[in-house]
Amino acid sequence: MDKLMIFISDESGDTGVPHSINASKLYTISYALVINKNPDSLKHLISSASSASKEALGTGLSEWKKLGKDNKNNPQKLHKFIQNFYTKMNENGELVLFGFYIVDKQEIEQNDGDSNNKKRIKDAADQGYYFILKRVLACMKKIHYEKGLYPSNGEPALKWIIDNNSKEFISRQKKIAQDFEKNMNVKIEGPEFISKKEKHSHYKVNAIKIVDLLGGIASKIFESYAICNTYCNSLDCFREANCDNKMFKVWEEILKCAMNQQIYLEEKDNIIWRWKGIQYYPALSRSKHDRFFTEDGFFSTLS
Repeated sequence: MDKLMIFISDESGDTGVPHSINASKLYTISYALVINKNPDSLKHLISSASSASKEALGTGLSEWKKLGKDNKNNPQKLHKFIQNFYTKMNENGELVLFGFYIVDKQEIEQNDGDSNNKKRIKDAADQGYYFILKRVLACMKKIHYEKGLYPSNGEPALKWIIDNNSKEFISRQKKIAQDFEKNMNVKIEGPEFISKKEKHSHYKVNAIKIVDLLGGIASKIFESYAICNTYCNSLDCFREANCDNKMFKVWEEILKCAMNQQIYLEEKDNIIWRWKGIQYYPALSRSKHDRFFTEDGFFSTLS
């Protein structure tokens, strides 16, 4: 296994209050952690996603906003894409962990007075990468330790590729990376900010498009769930016989690599980590949505 792991991330939505004109209902950070088994791991990830997109969506790898409505609103196509994507990754022998940090702006608006909403949403978005990296780096160190790479071979290393953003955002993420390097005894290469329009870093652009697309799908499904949540009292979104929301089948596929992934030291060996990659804010309201996210005790420690 390569000592260097690759962390790819992107954000979607905005930090405006949800009732504002053109404001999004969610702010979502989507990401992938590539557990390198060989130098071509990232190449295999992109190849798997590109091939799955052509087969299921009838188009090459695309950003969510550029995907046609006939694909965005078709749960059968989205389900086929996710399923084919995961299948192809497994065929290549790749281990990739996916995750989402979802800021539910409407939930914040319901819980707080208007004067606090904007600040709470902005703070939640700003803290997103702190909560994500805390979980990602803990998993990475555990894998390196069990593989005998840490501490004998030095600090575990993470290469961070992220979509380009404002100067304030860039400065904030660099500070977060520096703080984690100092406090967790890890090495973070980056964050390297890449514009999706860049051509000289084609493979990095495509890597970001993958998490962008997954983030769009996850946000679409959660918004669909939020509508159901206003009138449905089912305890399990995936086993409700009378549920006609076909998006839940897509979400069930996403959960396989975002919440239910088990990491083994070697094939058929003991489990060394149970990956839980879906984080929700406000965290104190998270338990209300266990039927959709599935349970994760980590969330009870967030505020």
